[in-house]
Amino acid sequence: MSQAKKSAQPELEPEFGRLWHPQIPQLQRRIICARNNIGNVPRWEQRKAICQSMFTPEEHSWHYWTERRMRSWCESPWVVWAGAAGTGKSADAAVMALQYWLEQPDQTAVVVTSTTKEMLRRRIWHYIAHYHSLLTQKKDTFGYVGELIDTGCKIRWSQGDDTNCIFGVAVGEGSVEEAVNNLVGVHPKRYMLILDEFQGVREAIMGGVRNMAKNPEFLFRGLGNPEDKGDIMGRYSEPKTGWDSITLGTDSEWEVHPGPSGGKGLCEMFYATDSPAIKEENGVKKYPFLINQEQIDNDLAFVRGNVNDPKYQSQTLGIWPAMGLLNVVLDSATISAFKCKDRSIWTHGFKEGASLDPAFEDGGDSKILQFLRWGWVDDSLGARWVIEFKEWIDVPIDSNSKIPVHYQIVHYCRDKCKERGIPSTSFASDSSGEGGGLAAIFEQEWGPIVAVEFGGKPSEMPVKTSIQGEHEETLLANQVYDRRVSELNLMVREFAMSNGIRGLSDDAASQFSSRKTFYKNKKYSVESKKEMKKRIRRSPDHADAACVGVELARRDGCSPSISVAGGGSYYDNADWMTIVKKADAAHESFYSEA
Repeated sequence: MSQAKKSAQPELEPEFGRLWHPQIPQLQRRIICARNNIGNVPRWEQRKAICQSMFTPEEHSWHYWTERRMRSWCESPWVVWAGAAGTGKSADAAVMALQYWLEQPDQTAVVVTSTTKEMLRRRIWHYIAHYHSLLTQKKDTFGYVGELIDTGCKIRWSQGDDTNCIFGVAVGEGSVEEAVNNLVGVHPKRYMLILDEFQGVREAIMGGVRNMAKNPEFLFRGLGNPEDKGDIMGRYSEPKTGWDSITLGTDSEWEVHPGPSGGKGLCEMFYATDSPAIKEENGVKKYPFLINQEQIDNDLAFVRGNVNDPKYQSQTLGIWPAMGLLNVVLDSATISAFKCKDRSIWTHGFKEGASLDPAFEDGGDSKILQFLRWGWVDDSLGARWVIEFKEWIDVPIDSNSKIPVHYQIVHYCRDKCKERGIPSTSFASDSSGEGGGLAAIFEQEWGPIVAVEFGGKPSEMPVKTSIQGEHEETLLANQVYDRRVSELNLMVREFAMSNGIRGLSDDAASQFSSRKTFYKNKKYSVESKKEMKKRIRRSPDHADAACVGVELARRDGCSPSISVAGGGSYYDNADWMTIVKKADAAHESFYSEA
């Protein structure tokens, strides 16, 4: 090439540690650096600058919470944002999701979810549609930014391309299979999943996440309010070093297990007391949409000054309540304190059996076959009956088979039990409603089984035996519970609080921690399954299978008796209400010291 031709070439411009053709605008330079994570400027700073060029401060405020969110957004493939209501999590996620998609919209899918279509449109999809509409009004600056199809909760880059889009999906409605298929049915080069209201997401969704993580680039974002350490969000927010390694209300970031994505997982906390509306001068005026001190004070007054009120801690302060948000069958504190998920060490042998929730009565999604063991254990915690849950199987149904569904269930469960040497007499099934016909087929095709009916009155079986020296007193189920379904669920709690439950699955734990309990007319009660499903939009299939398993063990002679080694016991009085009052006093003392 001649010297004249060489001099005609444009000079490359150095910026961000790279050489650029002068015709490439700075915004595009930042996008290239952010997308490929190159240059001498951190990725989060590039994306911050891109977002600030997209929206004015009046359109989207940038404060230190937003800065923290952008840092975590760029540092980790697996991020959970947890905190109080009114902390701006959904709005910031919407802006960052749009920015990420527009880095390479023809090779990127962003799926944003909420529990229902109503909540989707009220929360994160509302913000995405709003910010996208602002960009379309700036066509002279940004050009074409995709087509919003609001009726379908979709922003697509080009007609006919239903992969590289921003999708809004309600994952709490319809069947689990449908919800999972809506998430795993796209296979782009770059995939971002945002689960808004993470604490209310169904467990099965996380099974689909494993498939999503197989995309060349996969990013997970979970947003929500901390309600219970035992629910799905609480478990994925647990520090790698355990909850005892951090201080809620003080520590604002920690590392978590990154799910199937690999890399570094992060949990970012946004406590109300750290709100920019409180910390910054004129913060209330600058950030009217963020929680402020007056709102915190009003919420505290509403709960009559009880700083330990679970809902106040979760929704207002933004921390996990010590005992969970609701009075439930099993909260995370009970599960942890009584080691319900640990394995059992058998000192006197065990029996093996299986239980089934066929999910006919409640229209459940899964037909859970749960294997279990039970036996007498005498160790440092005392001599007692222990029930340990082992593996479980979602019984497969072939809709194309000529064999009726009931017979498919019976044959599958019978064969799986025979493989493990479990006889029909050590097998129990929910016989409520249509389950009664299933039980009859079991007996016809296999032999006598234990049929467990959830409806009707409580039994006269023993609930709790307290032993102190030579003194022993037993309460019967019909003295304690209002109906049979309450007995079956709350007997799981009785065994748990007697250090008698082991191997509880995450799915069962989550479902037990979602079912409310009440004390009315001097008896204990659980909410109806209909009301529970209306509220959380899922069926407690795993919990019901566990209830049936506990009932199987009870009918074989197990009871939640308490006899602590060394002669001492927390339950030092057999009277039920005395035990309850003592537990309440200990609970209040715990809170007052916390």
